[in-house]
Formats: sequence, C-alpha cells, structure tokens
Amino acid sequence: MNAKQLLKETFKNYNSEVQYLIDEFLQEGLMFVDKMGMVHAPGLVKGHVVNANSFIPRNEADLIRFTKLCSAASDTEVSKMMTEQLILTEDQMKFTVNLIEMKFRKIISIVLGVGTIGLLSSIFAVLQGKLFPQANVMFSQPSLSNPQIIQVFVKLACIYISCILGGVLTTSISGNLKESLIVGVLIMVIIGWLWANAMYPTWFWPLLIVGIIPFVLIGYKIRRSFDSDK
Repeated sequence: MNAKQLLKETFKNYNSEVQYLIDEFLQEGLMFVDKMGMVHAPGLVKGHVVNANSFIPRNEADLIRFTKLCSAASDTEVSKMMTEQLILTEDQMKFTVNLIEMKFRKIISIVLGVGTIGLLSSIFAVLQGKLFPQANVMFSQPSLSNPQIIQVFVKLACIYISCILGGVLTTSISGNLKESLIVGVLIMVIIGWLWANAMYPTWFWPLLIVGIIPFVLIGYKIRRSFDSDK
C-alpha cells in the first residue's frame, strides 16, 4: 500500500467534508503533518527509536477535538505544543532498558561460551596428559603410534564434548542461534591459529575444525529441547 492509498484508507469512514478534503490533498499532492522535537529520556541509548507520541487523529472525534484545541489556543500555546519535548512513558523507558539488557546478555553469552569451551578443553588436556603421558608429545611428531592415534581421537572427543557444553551455556544465557554460531566461528579461528603453530598430526586439525560448529549446535539443540518441554 503506497502513501496515497494509506491516506485514503485511513479517512474512509469520515464524513463527506473530510473525504472531499482528502481528495483535494491527493489531487494536489501528499500533505502530511509531523512533530519534530527533542525527547526527554535520560536513560535512552543512542540508536534506539521509540514512537513516543503522534498527532495523527485515530478517528473523526479525535480530529474534531484536535481542531477545536488548536483553534482555541493562542499562537504561543500552539508553538509550545509543536516544539515541546516528548516525554517517554514508563513502558517506553523499560523498552529501551530491555534492549540494553538483551545486548549485554548476548555479549556475555558469547564470552562465556568461548571461555567454557577453552577452559574445559584445557582441563581435559591436562587430565589426558597425566593419565597418558604419550599424549603430551604426539603433536610434535609427524608419525604416530597406534596408542597415540587412539589418544588423538580421545582428544577430539574431549573438545567436542566441550563444544556441546559451551553451546548449552551460550543458549542458556542468550537463547538465540546466532550467538551459538558466533561462538563456533571464534573457536574455529582459535583452532586455526593452533594449527598454524602445531602442524602435526596434519589430519587432526581439519577433522577438529569441521566438527566445531555441529557440536556447538548440538548443545544449542539440547538446551532448546529443555525449553520446549516446559
């Protein structure tokens, strides 16, 4: 629906005089009235837009009241009505605060998600190194023995489990898929940096990177399944 259709549709139930006036507007061009002024909102964050007030009459009765108000008002009063600050209601202020809280939760969910995966992976690596000392040297050797290959897959499993738990935590805080994907991408970047420094075994790193996002999303789905069961 374009602007002319919107204007005609808005006033279609008004009397014939108003209809005639609208037809004149549509023939001569689109006329609109807007109020521009400062919004008094100490807690309003830059970039957030709130529809605080409107002078567009909702019906013919409102139009008549508005017309009488303007007709009876002095020039000073009309000027004040058109230029005074718009005061946001309590609900509108809460809306802006909720937006801030939502953004903060998203950032925290990403930071904690990445931190959880990194911390758990490190804990698993330390435990693995203490239980199986051969695991401490396998990333410096171009070829691996059979026991070391088994340890590589154990390490893969530990990192994948960490990704699942990180996905669960991220989703518990933000509840959105986007933050889980961001966590997965950041972990992939970190692993790419480790790959550039460790090199061996060459087949381990691609296999690890490919599984990061899928296992983070498994954590996301696990957490969402709890929400759906409630």
